[in-house]
Amino acid sequence: MKITADILKQFDNSSLNFKFRSESSDLWHESFSSLEYRPVDYLAANIDYQIEYQKRNYDEIIDLSSVIYCNELPVAIWPVSLSIKEKECYFSSFGENILQPLFLIGTSSKQIKKTNAEIFEICNRINSLLSNKYWQSSCTYINKDYLSPWHLHCMKNNAECSVVHNLYVDIRKDLSEIKSGIRRRYKPLINKGEKLWDIKVHNKTLGLEEWNEFKNLHLEVAGRKTRTDESWEAQFNNINQNKAFLVTLRDEKKLIGGALFTFTEDEGRYDSAVYDRNLFDKPIGHAAQYVAIREFKKMNISLYKIGRRFYNSDKPKPSEKEMSIADFKEGFASFTQPEYILKNFV
Repeated sequence: MKITADILKQFDNSSLNFKFRSESSDLWHESFSSLEYRPVDYLAANIDYQIEYQKRNYDEIIDLSSVIYCNELPVAIWPVSLSIKEKECYFSSFGENILQPLFLIGTSSKQIKKTNAEIFEICNRINSLLSNKYWQSSCTYINKDYLSPWHLHCMKNNAECSVVHNLYVDIRKDLSEIKSGIRRRYKPLINKGEKLWDIKVHNKTLGLEEWNEFKNLHLEVAGRKTRTDESWEAQFNNINQNKAFLVTLRDEKKLIGGALFTFTEDEGRYDSAVYDRNLFDKPIGHAAQYVAIREFKKMNISLYKIGRRFYNSDKPKPSEKEMSIADFKEGFASFTQPEYILKNFV
């Protein structure tokens, strides 16, 4: 497609040098390791999964995630993609808002300013080629009490800012302190769940038979196939490559639930779960969450991102199901963190 070639030219004609992850995975890993804080969203294993997951919605996904060089030095990583469906193109971070570039430790403020300005213009030019009137970027701040240079650059260029909220568990605390912060009525439910079922954590050595049990339970509960086999395979590989783990719960006869978590050296993230519909009144989810928290504590990571906290005032208005899930997750959270959505006009 001509439009694809025109979009790729925006990278080639830049004053920055973009080295695509698809051409040098080792460089991405090395640069990711040099970040001050390593979020799951920027993890290569997560990007591989997102590519496969988004194939259910698009005919083709082109991974444009790049290590960015400024003055011949690697300064940032930026996970973005081009999605194609029926000759229409979409520039995003794998179907979601464009993630801000994250800068490597030691990058100078001058290099950060130059890089942000050029990336911002690339986003504008690409969206102009796609005839979009605006594009959106997401910024989340962990352990920061100030706005990022990317956020400020967008605002200085007349972005509109809105906010959503994410729930985190602070794994740096002692386990006893974490448990004391869990909603009071959850504690006997957690204890009950651990007594009722055989609960195991699978990482590095998950067998295909056990994985297929989890996959088939998901299919049974959903009542249909919700995504590609390749996306399931990507998650299975992530577990066996020590980038994710699966918590399973079994009764005397069968698997009754499972929950999947992805992680980096700094952050864990709750990705998906499935539980036997006949046991929705039982504390399966409560037990799975606490076992995951305990596992993250053993791994010595800093924070566990448990998920989105919806509010009735959010736009669009969340469903009752989304509100119920958010309330459940909040019962485990140590704090709520804002995520800023920046609407940038072309």
